Amino acid sequence: MRKAGSIILLIILVPVTLVFFIAGSLQLNILTADFIKQELIKRDAYAIAGDQLSSQISTLDFGDLPVKTADVQILARQVLSARWLQTNVESILDRSFAWFNGSMDMTLSLPVDLRLPKATLIPGVEELIRSSIPNLVECPKNHVVTELCRVPNMTVAQVEDILEQNGIDLSAITTQLPDSFDLANPVLPTIKLSQGSVSSQRPRVLGISTTAEDQKKIDEQKKGEEQKKFDSGMTEEERKKEEMKNQEEDNKLTEEPKKSFQDQVKDAVQKATDIKTKYHQGLQWWRDALIAYAAVILLFLAINIKGWHRFTRWFGILLLTMGTLPLLASIASKIVLEKKLLPLIHFNDSMPLAIQTVIPEAIRDVQQALFTPILIVSAVLVGLGIAGIIGACFIAKQKLHQPSV
Repeated sequence: MRKAGSIILLIILVPVTLVFFIAGSLQLNILTADFIKQELIKRDAYAIAGDQLSSQISTLDFGDLPVKTADVQILARQVLSARWLQTNVESILDRSFAWFNGSMDMTLSLPVDLRLPKATLIPGVEELIRSSIPNLVECPKNHVVTELCRVPNMTVAQVEDILEQNGIDLSAITTQLPDSFDLANPVLPTIKLSQGSVSSQRPRVLGISTTAEDQKKIDEQKKGEEQKKFDSGMTEEERKKEEMKNQEEDNKLTEEPKKSFQDQVKDAVQKATDIKTKYHQGLQWWRDALIAYAAVILLFLAINIKGWHRFTRWFGILLLTMGTLPLLASIASKIVLEKKLLPLIHFNDSMPLAIQTVIPEAIRDVQQALFTPILIVSAVLVGLGIAGIIGACFIAKQKLHQPSV
């Protein structure tokens, strides 16, 4: 009876142990800010981001502006440097995980420090202007002061003065930029091109706006056109198609406007909050499952406390059984990944080569970080289990508590 009960409990523990090992390793080794931060550094993610920014700038058309693409790329790298990007991304990761693991009434805040880009922007723009002056068209003799052209010994201050007269005050734009920007609660600043410019907002046209009387006339006109088509010999099927077409056009006119950036962020934060709620509910289930898992192990040990020989042998069998499947799964995971999963990944030709190279390597890192701890722990369990089984052979078959004579 003891043997049958032990075997049943072992059958239960085999798959459950694998699930617990994977879930625990995932929570401790993968879903952490430290792992993501290390992975971003290891894969040169910030350098790749800078390269992609430069690549996007190379596709821009600057029109008649006398600027070189290379100079703009240098300016962008100075303002949005890899070090600044890394500092802010790591801060966002720390805050995100702290919020996700924190209490439900905790407010999500993801500030981005803009002080360094602001401090770098004006000197960088001035250097860009300085390098662009030789490329300006030489001013004619009777030129207008506000025309952007080159005069002898032209200075950066003169160019800035001409830009300001045309409504572009660089220093005014910079001072209006905030020192910090909260990604979770974005408030977009209203930037004026110059200190004296008055912001004028044009009425935004979301669609065709009509009064009730106008809409009535439109409906009557449509009915008249439909009646003419019907009277001209249109079949019933053709008439239904025409009605469906008109209905689709009406739906387009009454279609809701696209959500603003702030509304999109609010929706994203709300979805993250819903996930957080489910996660915390899952944590309670996880704690209950751990208690049940420990109870099954204790029950197995209690069943086999009959003698040192039996206890040592079945305890060894328990450890061997618990460790074998996770050990095999850890070994097989790398083989399956390399032979089955990675070959299934296909990239679009438009995706940069650097990203195509990084993604498979990042997947390999995840596999290694997830299964290496499982491999070590399960190997120790298997070793101890074998030692227990062998050691039981040298223990005499006697009960733990001998009755007194």
